[in-house]
Amino acid sequence: MSKALRSCLIWGLLLGVNFPATARQTPKTKGKPDLKITLRTYDYAELPAGLLSRALNLTEIIFGNAGVVVAPILCTQDKFPAACKQSPDPLNIALRIVPKPVPGADFGTVGYASGPYVTVNFSRVEKLADGSDVLLVRILGCVAAHELGHVLLGPDSHSAEGIMAADWTVQELELVRLRLPGFEPLQKQRVRAYVIAHQQKNPDVATGSVALNQR
Repeated sequence: MSKALRSCLIWGLLLGVNFPATARQTPKTKGKPDLKITLRTYDYAELPAGLLSRALNLTEIIFGNAGVVVAPILCTQDKFPAACKQSPDPLNIALRIVPKPVPGADFGTVGYASGPYVTVNFSRVEKLADGSDVLLVRILGCVAAHELGHVLLGPDSHSAEGIMAADWTVQELELVRLRLPGFEPLQKQRVRAYVIAHQQKNPDVATGSVALNQR
């Protein structure tokens, strides 16, 4: 995961002109809009206003390009809607942004997923960003998308390139200089298949959506 996150860091440098961090972009969805998961995001790190929303917008775009709508719900000290109190399930994922590693976790671990929970170590994200607010937003969005990808695709789902890459070279990064990292074609099919399968199992929650994570 650390190598993949380093690639996200470089992506931020390469995409500086084409993907401004301050402007919210509309996620591009090529699939059916009813293929939706909800991402309840618990901000235990108490991030600066707007930072988390901009990072999640990046996550939305990456999944939107795979044909799945990710609908974030912010769960903060100032804003804690009723949906934040619900238990996670395969279509309701809980993303936890923690200020430091949880007990038992390696300090160097940036993000991981277990069951219906995705956890991001924000202190590690800050270190990778090295003082750049722009990179902070982009790395956080990449981490969330990568780990959420493990929820939908499974723990052993790294690829040679794209958002699920585990390793990167300078040559490969040059190929994505002007584009946002995304899922490979087969991964896109599997991401959509995951959502469809769980919606068919429980159609009552298909429209309410949320997510589930694992790594």
